[in-house]
Amino acid sequence: MDKKFEINKLRKKIDIIDSKISSLLLKRFETAKKIGEIKKKKNMPVKDFKREKEVLNKISSKTETYGKELKEIYKKIIEKTREIQNENII
Repeated sequence: MDKKFEINKLRKKIDIIDSKISSLLLKRFETAKKIGEIKKKKNMPVKDFKREKEVLNKISSKTETYGKELKEIYKKIIEKTREIQNENII
């Protein structure tokens, strides 16, 4: 198999994966927005240290191979999620 063809085939696979990730992140952000609306009504803080730690531990424990990398990505996802929730509180 031609190397360039092989790389292009793998890149197409990554494109499909990226599309799925984007779709799931959008769903996550919409759900977080709803949570932010509830927190606003109940005068609750956006940042929930216990929940964030729970999420990070669950994600990093799923794999030994890329646990550190996943944890870093999820830290950013959580940060952006907080920003979305803050939009509802301010």
